[in-house]
Amino acid sequence: MEALAGIVAAEIEAAVSNEENALKELDLGIFRMPELALSYLAGRNIARAIRRDSRYEMLTWAREMSLGASGPCDLVLLRGKEPECVVEFKMADGSEAYMSDIMKLQQLGPVPIKIFCALVDAFSKKGVKDERIVRLEDETNRAGIPVRRIGSWKPFKTAQTRYASPVSCVIAIWQLDATPHLAS
Repeated sequence: MEALAGIVAAEIEAAVSNEENALKELDLGIFRMPELALSYLAGRNIARAIRRDSRYEMLTWAREMSLGASGPCDLVLLRGKEPECVVEFKMADGSEAYMSDIMKLQQLGPVPIKIFCALVDAFSKKGVKDERIVRLEDETNRAGIPVRRIGSWKPFKTAQTRYASPVSCVIAIWQLDATPHLAS
């Protein structure tokens, strides 16, 4: 399972990097891309990568798939009809929205791999110490939801028009522990 989570993280990062480079040609940055486009591009990259790996070639890719009462999941990798990996995405949002997706993943039950990815629009001086990242990790810890960082977590500067100060994108990817932990 660790290998599949690693592939997922690497392919999300590759999709973001490729789109950032394409948008730079238009004097734009990654935050111009809608969340559904990120889900699609990452899903396509992941599907191509797992097709080349005999351990995972039987997995299929679905997007916007309902697995529970909390609404559709952004990206699902299926083994037959059973979810093997579920990924939720957020783009430049707040910690409440991030925590909402973490709770959605936690409530899915026995899915082997649950991943949350946020493209965080952090002021360049903050980077991976952005308050939303710190808050999410504090809140998941308090709620008894073990999460761990996967992927490279290397911020990169990106063009944007929302703020006067320079902004970096942090590709923040967490994997939820496969073992359910209930908050006391």
